Amino acid sequence: MTPVVLLRAAQADLRRAARFYEEESTGLGVDFLAEVGHAFTYLEENPNLGAPLRRGARKLLVRRFPYLIIYRSEAEHVLVLAIGHQRRHPDFWLGRS
Repeated sequence: MTPVVLLRAAQADLRRAARFYEEESTGLGVDFLAEVGHAFTYLEENPNLGAPLRRGARKLLVRRFPYLIIYRSEAEHVLVLAIGHQRRHPDFWLGRS
């Protein structure tokens, strides 16, 4: 298994989205985090699972929520660059390395 590592910006993305959902409905933020956790497990098992993007990055959709995980598979780990809403500008993550 390949460990998943999040950039600080991706950690902030995750916290922000979970907080938003929790404010919408109690427990929904927890559900969101659980679905992201499942997606991370899939990435640990199969780092090339997501659809290819630019600069060697890939994207994986989060089940039940309109979010995607943008990541790059590296030799030692899967590096999560961003976690963003699907309606966000598609290149919002390009400044992250």
